[in-house]
Amino acid sequence: MTSMLRVRTVLTGFTGGPGLNTFYFITDTSPDTSDADAVLGRVRGLFAAINANFPPSMQADTSEVVDVLADVDGSLLDSLVGTPASPVVGTSTVLLGADQAMVGIRIGTSTIISGRRVSGRSFVGPLRQDAFVDGNLGSGTESTFQDGIDALLVGDSLHPLCVWHRPSGPGAGDGQAVPNSTVTLAPRAFTLRSRAK
Repeated sequence: MTSMLRVRTVLTGFTGGPGLNTFYFITDTSPDTSDADAVLGRVRGLFAAINANFPPSMQADTSEVVDVLADVDGSLLDSLVGTPASPVVGTSTVLLGADQAMVGIRIGTSTIISGRRVSGRSFVGPLRQDAFVDGNLGSGTESTFQDGIDALLVGDSLHPLCVWHRPSGPGAGDGQAVPNSTVTLAPRAFTLRSRAK
């Protein structure tokens, strides 16, 4: 069994919200608040780097509660409370674009399970109207999101960003935390077709 740290960020201030971004990090068997603060800083760093893509009506609030999960079945092992921080608020003066148009962060791995390479992705948005040009990432958007990815990967050797390959079924106990091998931006907009209620 491998322990994971789960960090959640809620985005508010747009039609169809709130949005939720969840990131997982591999940790040792006895993480403490210093581990929680380390991964919280990385996720908050991501959103701080990209806040110019959001209008002031939007904010990203990363919860200081970091859950410790067992990768084999997702069971909650502990909850750590890190240092609280103010939400990251958007700074763009450009109006918000389409609610469903998102930047896609792709998390690649080198692990193959059941004949498929394990991979993950995160949808981030919605964004300012000019974030995309003909469906492609604008240069300014790409630059800020690359800075965000760099922030997300600071300290990755200690707490690797991972993809949680969930258990194959109820009670299976075969879930696995898979460390990233690459973290990249999708060149075109991701389209979010529905939101969990």
